[in-house]
Amino acid sequence: MQRLRGFSLLEVIIIIALLSLGFFPLMNALSQLTVGEKEVERFYLSADLARDKIEAIKATPFDNITNEAETAVAGFPGYTSIVSVDPSVVNRVDVTVTVKKDNLAVTLRTLLTNYD
Repeated sequence: MQRLRGFSLLEVIIIIALLSLGFFPLMNALSQLTVGEKEVERFYLSADLARDKIEAIKATPFDNITNEAETAVAGFPGYTSIVSVDPSVVNRVDVTVTVKKDNLAVTLRTLLTNYD
């Protein structure tokens, strides 16, 4: 008589248990990647908004460049911007733009001059 070959129920249960031990940490790692991806996306958007704000300031007449209190960024809920201007040197201003959302803040600085 020939004996049938195959897996017993106990062997199948052990294999499933071992595979699940590797599966759950893998799923946790994938969810952490998604969270990290959202953080990077927010960082780049904040940097783009800060760059846009600096470009808008560059288009402003030199004598009209002033500090701006923390204000909401139009069209981007939860994002705020702050503009700090240091005119300590004649014909030059040091402009700092900070864009924030939640616990993330991106700060960009530039110097603008007015030498005609």
